[in-house]
Amino acid sequence: MEADVAAIDGHELVTAHGSGTAATHLRPLEVEGEERQYGHPELIPFGGHVQTNEGRSPRELNAFKPHRYRPLLALRPARQFSSESLASAPSSSLQNGMANKAPVEVVAFDIDGVLVEPKFATVLPNLLNRPASEIAEFFGGPFKQCLLGQADLLAELPVVLRHWEWQGSVEQFVEFWFGVESNVNQAMLAFADALRANGIRCILASTQERHRARCLEALLGVGTRFERAFFSCDVGFQKPSPEFFTAVANTMNLPLDRFGLIDDVAANVESAQSLGWRGAVFRIGGDVESVAEALGVPFAA
Repeated sequence: MEADVAAIDGHELVTAHGSGTAATHLRPLEVEGEERQYGHPELIPFGGHVQTNEGRSPRELNAFKPHRYRPLLALRPARQFSSESLASAPSSSLQNGMANKAPVEVVAFDIDGVLVEPKFATVLPNLLNRPASEIAEFFGGPFKQCLLGQADLLAELPVVLRHWEWQGSVEQFVEFWFGVESNVNQAMLAFADALRANGIRCILASTQERHRARCLEALLGVGTRFERAFFSCDVGFQKPSPEFFTAVANTMNLPLDRFGLIDDVAANVESAQSLGWRGAVFRIGGDVESVAEALGVPFAA
């Protein structure tokens, strides 16, 4: 069996070929026992999530077609955060022990890997029949500027899609992409509802480019279930940068120790905790009740 390996910001995008089949997965460079050490995977275009297509045939992988997914949702302009929101967030004194800490008033939910199952990283190389290195060149390069709001995805895609010999339009590619990654984790949505029933505010905090960000707002219910969303493309910083978390706290006009973060990347949780946030590492399929315990919030309504 042969494998194409491409490094993307501390991860390897691996496509293995053999016996007429191909399997693709995105894996961290450092693995310790059963626990994967992610480093800074928020820089990874696909969210830095480990997936695998082992056991799937090329026919199954190529069964994804753009028309199977609903049309692209209407796109709204990206919101801009004021310079004041990027200043130092209100200070607060932290004390040892959960009982002595201020209660969490706002819980911030990451999206990919927590609320939405990430699949695109495993589907795309097989769909395009391209080596991992070619996929990595775009998502580890120009796409990073889209994540920070410094470039527009729809303007960046035409050149790379021609190189990849994509047969459809740019719009079809984006519809396919967003459709693949629209499987919502209902257990975590129910947890958000329980938090709101207990008077705890819920927000989104995620690394996204602006077009998918706007679709996720509609998919996840920003304005109803989630009070508001903080995306890297709007804030101008991405996790685990401390500036991201201080911007969130200052915009919400609350001290840092009133926030809790649920994220599938340990580095993001650790960065937030260093500023006074509480945090819990969670990946889809994990124990939601343990998340509530880590944040010191009610588990049920």
